[in-house]
Amino acid sequence: MAQNNRVLNNRFQNDGVVLDGIKKEYFMHYFENNTINGKPLLYLFNKSNVKLEGDVGQIILAYCKNIFINNVRLNNTDVGIEIIRCSNASIFDCAINKNINGIYLLESEYIKILENTIKSNEIGINIAFVNHTIIAKNTISYSDIALSIFLYNSKFNIVAKNNFIRNKLNVRYYVLDPFKKPSYFNMFIRNYWSRWHLMASKPLLIFLFISKGKFGIFFPWIKFDFLPKLIPYLRY
Repeated sequence: MAQNNRVLNNRFQNDGVVLDGIKKEYFMHYFENNTINGKPLLYLFNKSNVKLEGDVGQIILAYCKNIFINNVRLNNTDVGIEIIRCSNASIFDCAINKNINGIYLLESEYIKILENTIKSNEIGINIAFVNHTIIAKNTISYSDIALSIFLYNSKFNIVAKNNFIRNKLNVRYYVLDPFKKPSYFNMFIRNYWSRWHLMASKPLLIFLFISKGKFGIFFPWIKFDFLPKLIPYLRY
């Protein structure tokens, strides 16, 4: 993406903004007076120690740290919350519904996604190349894919005590080049799965991608939630 763009005075309806790029300079843009479905579009670049709450249409964070997002309602946009190369951010007690991606994390660390309601999205939570991320005590329901995970050299990510309810696919999980750059200590613990009723570990199909020059091979593998909950958590 080009850099130093000015995004001014736009009115997006059931749409939004998606940013991507390899270099930090690709995120150096100026946003002012833009709305998503009549609510403000918030874009923060290289900011720290900020609390976001209230009436918001979309949130995009790039190269930020120590950000707390609380009690926002994000509906009918491309990505409700997009977090790119950030650290120490929390998303707490938000309602994120009917988006293409509810929450999207890319190359970030020490992120907490806690006690949110995430419903009827194409992808509820989409994470790629993250470390030390906690996804806990959320209810993710009626989505095409509840949780999408792409890991490469990724460590200490935990998915715990969530409700996964009536999603078409609960988890899409890929691990890239696990022998060159291993990903480890990434765990599912004590989640509720609406279509799982056995007092046994819940198997989760994952795929390992082994690169071979310009090409690669996918291998199916199994990961487990060893202590799945058999009734949903009622407090989230």
